[in-house]
Amino acid sequence: MRLRSIYICIFTLSFIVSCSRTDGIEKSISTDGYSLCKMDMDCGKGRYCSMDGICSIDCTTDKDCHFLVRNNGLTENYYCSACGRCLNKEDKDTACIVAKEILCEEDSTCQDQLSNDYFCSDEKLCVKRCSNDTSCKKIGRGWSCGNAGFCIRKCICNKDCYFFGWGYACILPDGVDEKSNCESPTPVYGKCQPREGGIDWGKDINYEKSSFSYTGIWGWNLNYAVRTTGLPLVSQQDSVSIAYGLAKIIQNSKGGITINLKLCSIRLKNFKEDDSEFEDLAYIIVPDSYADSVPIVVNNTDFISNENEEIISDIFLDIRGARLPDPWNTPLPDYENLLYAYDQDRDGKPGMTTFVNGILTGEVYNAQRWWVKYHIKRKDRDHLHGLIDFNSEETILGASNKILLTKIKVMRHPQNDRSYFRAQRLNDAADCNTVLELKDKDDSFIKFTPHFEE
Repeated sequence: MRLRSIYICIFTLSFIVSCSRTDGIEKSISTDGYSLCKMDMDCGKGRYCSMDGICSIDCTTDKDCHFLVRNNGLTENYYCSACGRCLNKEDKDTACIVAKEILCEEDSTCQDQLSNDYFCSDEKLCVKRCSNDTSCKKIGRGWSCGNAGFCIRKCICNKDCYFFGWGYACILPDGVDEKSNCESPTPVYGKCQPREGGIDWGKDINYEKSSFSYTGIWGWNLNYAVRTTGLPLVSQQDSVSIAYGLAKIIQNSKGGITINLKLCSIRLKNFKEDDSEFEDLAYIIVPDSYADSVPIVVNNTDFISNENEEIISDIFLDIRGARLPDPWNTPLPDYENLLYAYDQDRDGKPGMTTFVNGILTGEVYNAQRWWVKYHIKRKDRDHLHGLIDFNSEETILGASNKILLTKIKVMRHPQNDRSYFRAQRLNDAADCNTVLELKDKDDSFIKFTPHFEE
């Protein structure tokens, strides 16, 4: 992004599909919809880099490897590794990243399938031994080194766990209140584990109401286009915030729905109003810690009389990087007055931290007042979309480079079709990684486009 829009931080979401198999079937090899790679680590969790340079998966169960056995004259001594690779049972799959929980009864089960770094935990799952957080990074985002010296999904409240799916919850030590712990400056850490009873679908389940047809897990893409003025060197800049997330829709007591949205990733993109090519001389990077620090975005609708009608949600207000006595009216703090500033991403800096790269480099610390309201249309049972109403006010609380300190004004971009959402129904077991892997597929319903189309 150019310097003129490096201060804008707004947010969005996406989608994914997963499936299960019980019998082995032969898989075709095609580059359509696959990511190119040079090494296994390029492919993320649960896949490996094939000899064709494509991120691949051979199997989900041992039965899937039977084709490999029959067609290549191999012995029956093959199994499906945790990373979707058919291997001889004497071999360990140490090259790629573990994609799923491995059940175990003893350490040898984990070490035979993975490596000597893995052991069987008290929960009868394979866990990796660690000495620090860096030791756990290869497992994936959200993993840290626990007090017992094993990699865990560390958390301080439930929202930290929804990255792994809506079926997870933060298990804290006895006597620790989850809500208070989430807001505490000195929180107690727990670990994300599958929630007892699975996904919480609320207390208002009613199969007879039209609202029931919306319930489920959804991939969400949310885009906000803004125009920013008061920037250094230039008068104004148009930018869009592109966010992807994992949503859970449940029924509410009014006969409508409640949309709970977990943000998975956020990126910012500059644009020209005529959509001509734009050269970014400087751009902003929104770190994972930013999205992870944003609370769950919750919007409600009233009674739905017909599942095909257009429905309008209420407004969800979120204050980021500040704690205000009157969220709607108290002025946001800025670099001249840090009253009410709040280190929300817990990095020791005021507000929320983003990174600037390009011709200028540095950190920018922001506060933001933001709200969103959905106009929801149903394309079919598994696809939702529509325009949104929103507003964003932002201030700069500080920066590592003084040239980045400025007073800005953010307003909604006048082209309304640039601010919209799309959602696709997912498998209940979907997580943020599933969403992020599928967001760039050419045939993805939630793939970002500059303008909304019906």
